[in-house]
Amino acid sequence: MKTRAQFAFWVAAMVVPAVVVMSGLIAYIAWEHRTSADARYLERVRAMSIAVDTELEGSIRVLRALSLAPEIDMRHPEAFVERLGRYQATQPLWTVIALGDPEWKNVAAVGRGGVSARRPAIEPRTLMQIAQTRKPSVSALIRTDERHYETQVTVPVIRDGTMTGILMVSIDPKAWLELLNEYPSIPGATMVLLDQDGAIIARTLNHETWVGTRPSGTFRQSWREAMEGTNRSKGLEGQPFYSAYSRSSRTGWTLATGIPVESVDEGLDRKLFIAAGAAIVSICIAVLLAFFFARRLEARA
Repeated sequence: MKTRAQFAFWVAAMVVPAVVVMSGLIAYIAWEHRTSADARYLERVRAMSIAVDTELEGSIRVLRALSLAPEIDMRHPEAFVERLGRYQATQPLWTVIALGDPEWKNVAAVGRGGVSARRPAIEPRTLMQIAQTRKPSVSALIRTDERHYETQVTVPVIRDGTMTGILMVSIDPKAWLELLNEYPSIPGATMVLLDQDGAIIARTLNHETWVGTRPSGTFRQSWREAMEGTNRSKGLEGQPFYSAYSRSSRTGWTLATGIPVESVDEGLDRKLFIAAGAAIVSICIAVLLAFFFARRLEARA
C-alpha cells in the first residue's frame, strides 16, 4: 500500500507539471501560428491598399495637371475633346474622361480610343462634395444601369479662386479587378475591394456574382469598428476564412483578404502533432521515473 502511495505521489509530482507545461506549449504554438498569420495578412492588405491609393492619386495628379490648361473654355467644353482624348489614351484604368460645368449640364466626354462618349452621370454626393470642398473626390461604387457599375474620380477646375468646371474620369470595376490580380496571392486566398459604404467594387473570386453587394456577418461588423484589423469570418460562398482588412484614410475604400481556414491551419496541425507527440513521450518518461523513484524508496525502506 505504501509503495502505491509513493508511486502515486511521484506520478503526480512529475506528470502534472509535464502536462501543464506541454499544454501551455501547445496553446502557445497555436496562438503564435495564428498571430503570425494575422500579421502577414494584415501587412499584405496594407500594401494592396497603398497600391490602390497610388493608382487613384496618379489619376488625380493627371487631372489636376489637365485642369490647369489655359485653353479650357467651359462655354465650349467640346473644343477640349481632342486634348481629353490624348490624356485618355495614356491611362489604362480610365473608361471615360469628361469635362463639364459646375452643375454638370454642359459636358464633353471621351471614351477609349478617343471616341466621343455620352455624358456620364456624376454621383450627386460627389457633385455636392466637390462644390463644397473644391478638392478632388473619389466616389463610391455607382450603378449606371442594371448591368454596369463604375467608380469616379473628380477634380475641380479653378480659375481666380472660383470653381468654373469639373474634370471626371470613370473607372470600370474590372479595371480594379485586373489590378488585384496583378499581385501574387496565397493559393486559395480571395482579395476584395470595398467602397466607402462597404459595397464590393472588385473581388477575385466570383466577381460578376458579388460586385455591388455588401458583405455581412462578423466581417462587416469589424470593418465598421476599426480602420484595420483581423478576424475570423465566413466568406460569401459560406467558407470559413481568416480575414484581414485595411481602410484608406484618403479615400475610405477598404482592401480585404480572406484565406481558407484549412489552408492556414494545415501547417498548424503538423506543429501540434509534433508537440502532442513530445508531450506523450515526456509523460511516459515521467511515469517511468516516478516508478523508478518509488521502487528505490521501497527498497531503502
